[in-house]
Amino acid sequence: MEKVEVYRNGDWVALLSKAVRERKLVMIFASMEVRYRGRSSSKLSMGERICIVKPDGVVLIHRPFGYEPVNWQPSGSLITFGVKDGRVFMKSIRKKPHEVLLVYFDNIFAIVVADLVDKGVFSMIGDEEDMRKAIILKPELIEEGLKIVEFEKKLPPGFVDLYALDSRGRLVIIELKKDIAGLDAVIQLKRYMDYIRRDVPDARGILVSPRLAKNCLETLRSYGLEYKRLSLEKCLKVLEEEKGLTRFL
Repeated sequence: MEKVEVYRNGDWVALLSKAVRERKLVMIFASMEVRYRGRSSSKLSMGERICIVKPDGVVLIHRPFGYEPVNWQPSGSLITFGVKDGRVFMKSIRKKPHEVLLVYFDNIFAIVVADLVDKGVFSMIGDEEDMRKAIILKPELIEEGLKIVEFEKKLPPGFVDLYALDSRGRLVIIELKKDIAGLDAVIQLKRYMDYIRRDVPDARGILVSPRLAKNCLETLRSYGLEYKRLSLEKCLKVLEEEKGLTRFL
């Protein structure tokens, strides 16, 4: 086949079934009604939209506006096509957790089938704010039982990234660095802790970063501080998962 082929008529079920079976990228421009059943349930009444089926089983339903899909299914979903009451339909089933996306097509304007190859390397870009947001959403990234109390708390030595309590109720000060944390980050956290420990002697200080510069761990520990390795990629994944979940709330 050509790299990209456009169809405006034909046996839609046979065409779509063959394209999905051959792991092609499929885009369906049509009037459609969408129903979802799984962690919750939803119904999207008839409207003109784009249904995208990717080679890995991902399904996206896009409206003519906005950048986020109004409905979607993750990779690995089982996709089938058929006809019911004179209408072409697509069913996408996710096994665990069990979720079903059902799309009824009324008027199919065109179907695009493409055979694309993408071996490019994706590099994530983020900052300390993304790390902070991810930890607030999921404190167990640092340790179990951690509770975030405040962020960007102003102290005389500066602004503390995260102010928290551990499972034993002890105060925890968390300093975040998106790159390699060096001696300057250690000294910065020490200044915060020197101030706080005057009133709260058992307070803990944790430096969080993807990597720690050579020979800094010994210095960190000599000040009674701790280190937690946390990648920016992991934080961005937490944010992306939360973003996906809120689509159903």
